[in-house]
Amino acid sequence: MLLAELHGKAIAEAQNNEDCLTSCVFGHLRYLPPSVFWEEFFVNAKGMPVDGKSNTLIEVLEKQQICIASYSTLQVLFWPTHPKFGEPDLALVWSGEGQRPFVLFIEAKLWAEKSGTGENDQLTRYLLATRGLSSFSPQL
Repeated sequence: MLLAELHGKAIAEAQNNEDCLTSCVFGHLRYLPPSVFWEEFFVNAKGMPVDGKSNTLIEVLEKQQICIASYSTLQVLFWPTHPKFGEPDLALVWSGEGQRPFVLFIEAKLWAEKSGTGENDQLTRYLLATRGLSSFSPQL
């Protein structure tokens, strides 16, 4: 779709389709190696404020001694399914020789707020799913 957009061939139905846009954007980004783009992207990804301070994802990763640029491989899995906790839009899996793999789930939203509260909270379910990555299909 992105190439169609760039050449004035937009598909109206796809312009407001969250899944189509997610696959278009991340379908292209999956070709970028871990040393390109991703750290800059994570500098701009901010978490919820804790004690009045909102950390970026790169700050959180640095505290865990995770350096995205040091990985050699990035695998992008669209809509992996967990039998109990649901289907995040993406699982990004970084790996490299001698390094522990790093998995990041992304839930993209278009014209929508965060989904659910309490036991029905979508992000909480995906966080719980990280305890059983082998339960995903395809397996993470």
